[in-house]
Amino acid sequence: MFQRISALINTSFHGVQQAALVVSVFTLASQILGLLRDRLLAGTYGAGASLDIYYTAFRIPDILFVAVASFFSFTILIPFFIERERKSHESAREFISTMFSGFMIMMSVVAMAAYFMMPWLVRLIAPGFEGSMLDTTIELSRWLILSPVILGLSNLFSTITQSQRKFLIYALSPVLYNIGIIAGILFLQPIFGLQGIIYGVIGGTILHLLIQLPVLLTSNYIPHFKIDVNWGHIWAVMRTSLPRTLTLAFSTITLTILGAMATTISSGSVAIFDLSKNLHSVPIALIGISFSVAAFPSLVILYEEGNIAMFARRIREAARHIIFWSIPVIGLFIVLRAQIVRVIFGTGRFDWTDTRLTAAVLALFVVSVAAHNVMLLLLRGYYAAQSTKKPLWIVGIGSIMTIIIGYIALRITQGSEIFIDFVSKLLRIPATGDAIIVVLPLAYSIGIIIICITLWLSFKNDFKNNKKESLLPTITHASIVTILIGVVSYGVLQILAPLMNLNTFWGIFGQGFIAGVIGIIIGAMAFMYLRTPEFAMLVRRSRKKIRPILSMPQYPDKEI
Repeated sequence: MFQRISALINTSFHGVQQAALVVSVFTLASQILGLLRDRLLAGTYGAGASLDIYYTAFRIPDILFVAVASFFSFTILIPFFIERERKSHESAREFISTMFSGFMIMMSVVAMAAYFMMPWLVRLIAPGFEGSMLDTTIELSRWLILSPVILGLSNLFSTITQSQRKFLIYALSPVLYNIGIIAGILFLQPIFGLQGIIYGVIGGTILHLLIQLPVLLTSNYIPHFKIDVNWGHIWAVMRTSLPRTLTLAFSTITLTILGAMATTISSGSVAIFDLSKNLHSVPIALIGISFSVAAFPSLVILYEEGNIAMFARRIREAARHIIFWSIPVIGLFIVLRAQIVRVIFGTGRFDWTDTRLTAAVLALFVVSVAAHNVMLLLLRGYYAAQSTKKPLWIVGIGSIMTIIIGYIALRITQGSEIFIDFVSKLLRIPATGDAIIVVLPLAYSIGIIIICITLWLSFKNDFKNNKKESLLPTITHASIVTILIGVVSYGVLQILAPLMNLNTFWGIFGQGFIAGVIGIIIGAMAFMYLRTPEFAMLVRRSRKKIRPILSMPQYPDKEI
């Protein structure tokens, strides 16, 4: 049994669609565990001060991860590693050892500095916190400094596992991470409170790292620490990764600043913002990240071989599939937002007021799902071509615009009874001052859409080819079908409302599930009627998978 599991984990996947499927399946498992984690957190604390502290405590460690660990990310290192591996195994191993040593030295210095500066840093990113909330956030943030160190090492070692196309290990890492956090909530939180959950987070990061080690051992790529680091080699990598790191930093800083704005609204605003953001990340992880991660190694090879036409074609194909899946997801999330939030978070101290606010914030986050997923693909395309400066400028300017929009919108709407009344009627939320939280996800979505459109136009200009293929037919078909799915699902919700007990978990779940399934069935029929190529491809591949099973010989039962 152990040998079979080990063989499965160490399987190499060479096809993009096959790899994307593997990553998607285990990403789904990770996302389900992540939602279970958030359900336990919401049920234990509700949308209040404790969850505000918990989520805010991650802000500085997340920035540290971006500031140092992203310089040594597999996304940047894979092209360098593949180049050296083609020369010799020893050259590749020496490269990994150099990166490992440089990472440990740099991260140690930055982590120590952050530890002592934490009181000032937390005041900067949580201006609405005072007294015990501020003190607890500082303490938990210091513990969480271990997280970017361990996850950074795991990310570095992913260079080896992904270059060998062992995508299952990459996909299992976040599963183990979430298992660690859930264990902390269930077993350590009753004893140590919030501190116990942080212990679980650290345990999850350790599991995230440990699963990488068997591949390093079997491939003889275990790095060794060197005092006399060749900083010239590290600088050569950092020079390439600096724009990418700054690009990631802009995204993290944008969310950090929006989160800081949320601390000034009311108790629980940070929790609502982060819980809805986590829900919004599920379709991004399942669609955008899965396709972009699976496509990246082949994009690197195609670009290195000079096959720009095929390189651009792979990007277009992946973009069409991403759009095909993403736009209907947007429609379903918007229509079923209350059911989704209530089913996932509606337990314990998480009441109906929390549900309605979180659902409204979620709806405004998911508006940008398709744009976000395509943006991730385009960024990977640029990184595969080792072109990182243009994405930096595009993402940087878009992020600054997002922050400005969010700040201005928040200042204008604070205390505005007209806006609060309008939003409460439009999104069906309580007409209180808490309603202005919706301007933050709206600003975020506007920024993402602007960045995606700009990146797409830039990519088309930079990687020209003779193929005149447009994404417009896919966008049109998906939009038409999404409207139909939304109308049908909403109608079913209204029909079922008086027939089911919506004060129970199963009543809410049943209403949302039935409405969603009927909407999806109608949507599939519409895609078939429109002869959407992506849907036709999905049907063909499904038939290929099912046909061998159906054609298996049937043996009559033996007579007794």
